[in-house]
Amino acid sequence: MIIALHGKDSSSKKSYTIQKLLIDDRLKDETVYALDYNSDDSYEKIRESLIENVEYIMKGHSDYSITFVGLSLGGFWAKHLANFYKERAVLVNPSISYYGEFEEDDVDTPLIILLGLNDEVVNPQITIDRYQNRAKLVITDGDHRMHEYFDEIVKEIIFIRDLYY
Repeated sequence: MIIALHGKDSSSKKSYTIQKLLIDDRLKDETVYALDYNSDDSYEKIRESLIENVEYIMKGHSDYSITFVGLSLGGFWAKHLANFYKERAVLVNPSISYYGEFEEDDVDTPLIILLGLNDEVVNPQITIDRYQNRAKLVITDGDHRMHEYFDEIVKEIIFIRDLYY
């Protein structure tokens, strides 16, 4: 199962990457859920809402493992949820310090981070410095949205799913 989280000021319906994940043939054997949240809400409110939504999803899929996929601010939340549920995550240009401090310094779960060196929103060097020895980093020439690297995103989702299933 894949649970995808959009970035700041976006939604699952507006996110190009999430919309493509929902219909990609390479993921046809996966159930893909896209969670929405209001990025203007407080940390506590977003966290509570996301956990509530994941719990609801898990009620119908208790025997599945989860791959959390997060884009930008959704990467922050995907990492948080992966650590909370002891699952795995694929993060795309994650905003790792959005709330003023680094989220959960320890990485307790399998983590792949895709970064675009031409990201105009999130400084990729901060993520590289923070996670170079703690996660698989996939460095590209992409920009923040990484549209041209969608195939690489799917490849890493399949890789981490198959490796830790």
